[in-house]
Amino acid sequence: MTQRDDGELEMDVGSVRAQLVELSEKLKDLEALRDENADLRSRLAAGSGDQSKPGPITVHVRTPVPPPRLGVFTGLKPKGGGEVAFTDWVERVEQYLFEAQDPDEAFRRVRASLRGLAAEQAKTCKSAQDIVNSLKGIYGTTQTQEDLYRQFARLRMEKKEPPSEFFSRVWGSFADLNKDGTYTETEAARKVFHTFMIEAKIQHPMLCLELRNSFGFPGTASPDPSRVLRQIRELEEGQHGESSNLKATAAAHTLTTAPEIDYDKLATLVAQKLSASANQVPPQRTAPRGPCYKCGEVGKHYKRDCPNQANPQRVAQAKKQLNY
Repeated sequence: MTQRDDGELEMDVGSVRAQLVELSEKLKDLEALRDENADLRSRLAAGSGDQSKPGPITVHVRTPVPPPRLGVFTGLKPKGGGEVAFTDWVERVEQYLFEAQDPDEAFRRVRASLRGLAAEQAKTCKSAQDIVNSLKGIYGTTQTQEDLYRQFARLRMEKKEPPSEFFSRVWGSFADLNKDGTYTETEAARKVFHTFMIEAKIQHPMLCLELRNSFGFPGTASPDPSRVLRQIRELEEGQHGESSNLKATAAAHTLTTAPEIDYDKLATLVAQKLSASANQVPPQRTAPRGPCYKCGEVGKHYKRDCPNQANPQRVAQAKKQLNY
């Protein structure tokens, strides 16, 4: 391209043609890139759908796994209806506690799996693990049948041991002894109640009297162990409150109205009474007015004091003479 004298540009045909060829080549390259891009998009669409219009999003929600069934433990031999033996119950509970995340929920579920006597025995526990440990101490054992029988026969109530704890100990010992179901539920209740009453009456006679009035005589009565344990705890609470009131009243009375005792005068009076009793002459028995009904003698003695041999003929004659 050249510039003329009048200022207009004069184009070189050869150079223009060269530029057109160069542009044509660039267009071909762009078309190749466009085809390559279209092919890539088609392959992507075939593998994962049309990316220009996203389809519905699939969300995989994990269904929560329901907690395991713990069964029902009553402290007695299982009778169906979801009841299980202690070994099965404790195995399920320990597995559940290993995986549990909420301690409060675990405590609620474990406590809800107990019925009857076992529920009463775990009533004072504060956590699920406390329940397991407490019931293991009562029902868990590896002793032989002979050892268990000997242990039950030697049960003794310790000093200051609460009656409720001793009753739970008696029942737990017998439950271990009766794992094979030798004794029926009624027989087991009778033996446990009898053993408890025999031991507890020494330290707690009034409590045992209340239990006897409520459930019957030991050896024949076979009350529900859970009811017995519940009443024992109620009586313990009542005795505790009454004992506190009596102690307070006795202390106040001692501080205000305690009398002075003359022990020498009291000893003299006791000695005089004993001396007078020793010197008293026993009253003489009056002689009988009728005949002796053994030997027939009249006015000498009664039949029970008769030293003679029996004489029925003389007795009949004496009765006839005296119109007896």
